[in-house]
Amino acid sequence: MTTLLVERAGRPAPGVEPSRGPTLERLVSDAWEDLTRRAPATCPVCGGEMSPSASAAPAGACSTCGSELT
Repeated sequence: MTTLLVERAGRPAPGVEPSRGPTLERLVSDAWEDLTRRAPATCPVCGGEMSPSASAAPAGACSTCGSELT
């Protein structure tokens, strides 16, 4: 099992733009949508490939880092 620790970021320093990348919510949602369609997904932790599980329930595991969405 991989544990993700997220720290609350304060306001950015003056003149520093906040990240414009995808949110954690968007990364997990996109992966979950793919896995529920039984399609490979991008791992929200490392960017590797998550394969759908063989069970009937939507789930998947990353072949690179071992993270699981269940």
